[in-house]
Amino acid sequence: NGFAKIKVEYSDQEHKIDADGYVFLLDSNKNEIRIPRDYYWGTDFIHGISIVRTTKDSYGNDTIGVINEAGDVIIPAKYDSIELLSDNTLLVKKDNKYGLYDITGNCILPDIFTSIEHISKDRIRVIWNLIEIQSWSPGEYTPNLNNDLGSRENDLVNNRSALCDTKGNIISDKRFVCVGKFLNGYARCYLNIEAEKGNIKLKNTGIIDTNGKT
Repeated sequence: NGFAKIKVEYSDQEHKIDADGYVFLLDSNKNEIRIPRDYYWGTDFIHGISIVRTTKDSYGNDTIGVINEAGDVIIPAKYDSIELLSDNTLLVKKDNKYGLYDITGNCILPDIFTSIEHISKDRIRVIWNLIEIQSWSPGEYTPNLNNDLGSRENDLVNNRSALCDTKGNIISDKRFVCVGKFLNGYARCYLNIEAEKGNIKLKNTGIIDTNGKT
């Protein structure tokens, strides 16, 4: 009748394709929606959006984006992966850097972070590197390049971390160069990071809670 069932690698989902090459996905009511031909695969629609794949780029890789039920672009198909999280935000990844969007396509955190960790319903811990990232400067951070250090040690010295709310605003003291892992609602924080004889030293230690209170 002009249709065929299709599957792709690494997915158990089965979709339908028509004789013109258009793929059909299901909305929340199990209605079929034809998506633009630019995309050859996607998740069935959840909250009105689908995470879709394009054909391979010039390097032979798929690129991932997000569209709505009308076929409009919510997030451009330029990422290596996109994941819909339980709080209905979208975690994107490109070249081992992470970012965060809401489901309407508004950017919460740009895709510049080496780590984005949800520590509670409305709190996010982020890590970035000053050597690589110059465009996002929430504090008065300056790269500390030390010619006596190897590349790994220089990376560690120039890593910065902070506690954010769900809008991407830093709520920990911006003077902190490091906010550590949270345990039972608290984390160590540090005002200084130094390299001594090739060893990384975090100094001037305090404690913060998930509200950013020191």
